[in-house]
Amino acid sequence: MRRGRIIEMAMKTQDLSEREKIRLRRQERAHWAGFGRIVITVFVLWHLFALVVWAMSGSSELSRQCMVIVRPYMTLTGFNQGWLMFAPEPYKRNINVEARVHYADGTERSWTYPRMEELPYEERYRSERYRKYVEVAHQEGYSYLWHSMALYAARVNNDRPGSPPVVVELIRHFRTLPDLEKSPPDTPLPPMETYKFYTIPIRPEDLR
Repeated sequence: MRRGRIIEMAMKTQDLSEREKIRLRRQERAHWAGFGRIVITVFVLWHLFALVVWAMSGSSELSRQCMVIVRPYMTLTGFNQGWLMFAPEPYKRNINVEARVHYADGTERSWTYPRMEELPYEERYRSERYRKYVEVAHQEGYSYLWHSMALYAARVNNDRPGSPPVVVELIRHFRTLPDLEKSPPDTPLPPMETYKFYTIPIRPEDLR
């Protein structure tokens, strides 16, 4: 940075020839190009490190410790990947999240994030990310997403003139599916369990 300022001050000197000014400009460009290469190299190395740690998640104590600094980056950038659907222990929990919206006039509405089994096939293609989002966002480790989830539910349900949403409750509905290897095919599904995991008051400015 100091070198760049020196070059800039030198270029303002009136007694420099045009050739000398061109040479100084080239030096300044080379200086910033070198700085840019360093930044890009550091980012690529960090990203590769994050990918390796994420892929090895839980395989060792070291990877679990590194996950503390890697998880926010992978989650916020959308580079995180889950392996819960694969053997030997595929994901066995069926989950959906309901937003219970309370209005100023005392009424309430139940609104559910899009559920793939209730949508036509052409709509599932566009809304599949909602399923993945809900599967992850309801967990304690992702509680920083709950505020945005509740505000989104309030905004899409703000359709009653004179009676805006004033409170939103997020409710998790879930059940653990039976193990097909240990249970007969006609085993009935267990009932859905319900758990309210987040409540937030809605201010007028939140609906803008």
